[in-house]
Amino acid sequence: MKCMFRLLLLPALMCGFLFSAAWPEQPEASMIVRGPNQLRYHLNLDYTKPHVLNGTESISFNNPLRKPLTMVWLRLWANGLSGCHNRMIQVRVLSGASSSALATGCSALRLKLTHAVSPGARDLIRLQIKLRTPNREDRFGRLHGVDILGYAFPVMAVHDERGWHYREHYTNLGESFYSLAGNWRVRVVTPRFFSLAGTGSAVSASPIRRGHRTWNFVAPHARDFLLFGGKMKMISTWQDGVHIRLWGAPSYFRPGAIDPALYPDGSPRSMLRWAKLSVKMFNRWFGHYNRPELDLFVDTQAGGMEFPDAVTSVPWSEVLVHEIAHQWWYSMLGNDQHRSPWLDESFAEYSTMRIIRFANDKYVLACTPGWLEEWNKTKLSLSANMGVWDSRMDGMDYTRGVYCWGAVRLNELAIQMGPARADYLFHDLFQRYRDRIITTNDVLDTMRHWAPPGFDLDRWIRESRIQPSS
Repeated sequence: MKCMFRLLLLPALMCGFLFSAAWPEQPEASMIVRGPNQLRYHLNLDYTKPHVLNGTESISFNNPLRKPLTMVWLRLWANGLSGCHNRMIQVRVLSGASSSALATGCSALRLKLTHAVSPGARDLIRLQIKLRTPNREDRFGRLHGVDILGYAFPVMAVHDERGWHYREHYTNLGESFYSLAGNWRVRVVTPRFFSLAGTGSAVSASPIRRGHRTWNFVAPHARDFLLFGGKMKMISTWQDGVHIRLWGAPSYFRPGAIDPALYPDGSPRSMLRWAKLSVKMFNRWFGHYNRPELDLFVDTQAGGMEFPDAVTSVPWSEVLVHEIAHQWWYSMLGNDQHRSPWLDESFAEYSTMRIIRFANDKYVLACTPGWLEEWNKTKLSLSANMGVWDSRMDGMDYTRGVYCWGAVRLNELAIQMGPARADYLFHDLFQRYRDRIITTNDVLDTMRHWAPPGFDLDRWIRESRIQPSS
């Protein structure tokens, strides 16, 4: 979620995770062919100059399609906000392809492959990249001297039943990201005083030599790769075998740095406790977070944003919990965030309100009747794409719909279906699509399969204003 305090916490049904021997057999997962797949990313980066990264990136991929691949598209989201007039990333092809066109405000790059890649075959392209961190408070920017390199590195665009996805524009209201999980290996050389964290886990950090340190990261199943680096402090804890690390600029850890009137539970230790509780309960409700680490960067200017294996958040528990929920609803269970933002945001917000209710039986910034009345006046579909939401005046329809209304409807679904069956539905959905992509149809088909006798799911879909995928 790209947010500045846009969390909506609503009354929720709290239920344990129960199984029954009477459940029906699982429905088949959708058979949409997406590619290129079996992605392997390898980055070798020099990060010794302030706010600048230079290096190489290799992308190895498989062709799962029925016809040879003669070209591919890359997404260069680092250019998404600044566009072509002030490009934050420059890419030069070293081997395996030739660059043929920039598109979509220089956030997409078409590569003509040197050789056609037959169905089932693999290929490799190598790039030289230069990346600058913009001087702005953003998911790709700087927060109190710490670089946030979110969605900054080139990733392979997706080809599915609708063709290549390279025309989707960057949005500053929500997200437009859509990528397949890949295996990442990242080597970064930094100044000696740097701390570095992000997606995956740092498997090694070499001793300081000539004022520099070398870091090596691995992330076996990540849709993208985040780094945040600079002078930082860190505290950590463990939950269910997951190393949860909370980072921030040194100023965040100073006594009295957080105003309790603004952030009553915003201290580092308090935020870490909320993270620990979130991982514990989401593991129970949805499925195990099968990554070794979860990195959190907390800052008063951070807003809230999800990344694979990592989040940024203001020192506000509700925002932090929401972004952690995205590890289940987007990072591990993926979706096309431009086409179907409700699939990750509504589910993440529903998950958040369950945590808040579980922890202290209170609701903060509830979805008021006035908000629901305003939403109902729009006649918009909950499952509308980001193009529709971006076209609205102030973004409030997006907030009222995808967060408020979506969470309300999922809560109502859990009440009507019954606690045990609803939790099993969510758990089963997550297990069958883990590290894959879900669509609105996949979710509705799974709901229909687990709907109890007498439950009118079609009415729930109509009242929720959800349109099946076309």
